[in-house]
Amino acid sequence: MQTEPDNIPCIFISYAHKDVAEKDKDWLNRLKVFLGQFRLAGNLKPWDDSCIPTGGNWRNEIETAIKQCKVVVLLVGPHFFNSEYIYREELPIILKSAGKPVLPLVTGTCNYPESLLGAFQAFKGHEPALELMPKKEQDIKLRDFSKEVMRHASMDSRSLEQLPASDELSAAIKALGITEGSLRLDHSNFKPENCMQRCNRNLSFLGNLGNKWVNEPQFDGFLKRMNGLYRATKGAHGRVRFLLLGPKSVAFNRLNVASEYRGGIDAKSINDLGLLSKTYPCFKLKLYSHTPCFRLTFIDEMEVAFAPYRFLGAGVFGPGLGQQAPHLLIRRDSIHSWSLYDTFERYFEQLWSARSTTAV
Repeated sequence: MQTEPDNIPCIFISYAHKDVAEKDKDWLNRLKVFLGQFRLAGNLKPWDDSCIPTGGNWRNEIETAIKQCKVVVLLVGPHFFNSEYIYREELPIILKSAGKPVLPLVTGTCNYPESLLGAFQAFKGHEPALELMPKKEQDIKLRDFSKEVMRHASMDSRSLEQLPASDELSAAIKALGITEGSLRLDHSNFKPENCMQRCNRNLSFLGNLGNKWVNEPQFDGFLKRMNGLYRATKGAHGRVRFLLLGPKSVAFNRLNVASEYRGGIDAKSINDLGLLSKTYPCFKLKLYSHTPCFRLTFIDEMEVAFAPYRFLGAGVFGPGLGQQAPHLLIRRDSIHSWSLYDTFERYFEQLWSARSTTAV
């Protein structure tokens, strides 16, 4: 029997047997159908309890699979939270796996927001559950979810020694921790909407006005979710920090009078964010006085999205501001020992520490 290579990313799938017992609700096998094309191509290896060999130690096999997997998938239905084994054995190990992507998919009606997993953004939200959707829409969501799983599984974690000796540029890019890029903000994983979906612990943002965030319909719900996590962990997680250009600064005034900047700017988004910071204890807003050179979004202390601002000279932004800027995703982990993440994090923390919390 041919075995799969050990370097194929393992996907751990957790589920309650009662949630998949009915034929039309066999979410596990239906998901594995969509993951099948990636498995056959050697891009990932799904693992669930059916992979435990005869005579294998159930607890040891599951614990090892969780620790060795690259992505954790949770098929969450009403019986998931009633499973003694999941609650007492699997979830504690999963929740302690810092930095490992946890991707919940709500398959059946349940109290997901109030659960232990409420801090983790469910794929495309917790409502409607899969069982409430027409069969065609179920398949579309399962297909899209499989792509999301594959996206996380395909993040390159090879060491530099595994790269061809001639591929020096590729080696340098990987050494810097750069794992993803996009030529525009739109339709990419760098949009605020997608950053909020990926965030499960903490988020920090450095930028100009923050209007793309405050104008995002999901932002208030995101802050509610993070505030619940903030309270549950006594401030250890759930922190959201925004560091923006102060509306009373010289740099702000320079932008405001610059004709190149689409007729000037106003402070409405900053005022709105200031009000939100008073509503949600998890959300802190600080202002700085110099013109920002780039935008940074830190997610879960594991990755940062970077994009430069475009200047026309004399500290004036050019048109097209953020939408047309190239974006890079930079990972922080033991593989990328020269990752730019640490450089940008230190820069952000120095700016943050130098400012006091702002009342807007």
